[in-house]
Amino acid sequence: MRKLNTILAVVITILFLDHIVFAALYLMGFPVKVFGPMAIFMIVLVLIHGVLSMVLTINAEKTGMKTKARYNKENRTFWLRRTTGVLILVLVLFHFYAMGRGSDGIPRIAHMGMPGSLATILLALSVMIHININLEPLCISLGIRNYRKLLPVLKVLVLVLCLLAAAAVIVRHLR
Repeated sequence: MRKLNTILAVVITILFLDHIVFAALYLMGFPVKVFGPMAIFMIVLVLIHGVLSMVLTINAEKTGMKTKARYNKENRTFWLRRTTGVLILVLVLFHFYAMGRGSDGIPRIAHMGMPGSLATILLALSVMIHININLEPLCISLGIRNYRKLLPVLKVLVLVLCLLAAAAVIVRHLR
């Protein structure tokens, strides 16, 4: 189950980064298309990833209670991962449902109101935190040997792209 969750995390991250780049370019006025079916597919994967993560969390907590092993420092990171994950689940659903509808009836981020825009900014920031605190264990899980050299580059990439998304939403409201 962990390997499946790892694969899902990689696929979701790639789809998210793709989604964020094209949505940001769209919001800044570039003529690109952000495809809804791909976003819906990503939401389904996020929900599956969330369910698998919850099952793994429950199993880890059961084991921790049986062994009475409590590691406060590690638990902070453990619970920060879970908290940002749950926040992402809530915000991604709000982001999806807060989309405005264009004249053709298709949901479009450009027609999103202020509450949806705030949720989108919070979503981008939550995803940025979630990915950044999970990159090291993800690299280890994938068996990447020299991940310590790769980690800073990946973290900066995620930071820049998530800030790009937040900035695009803000720029859209300033126009």
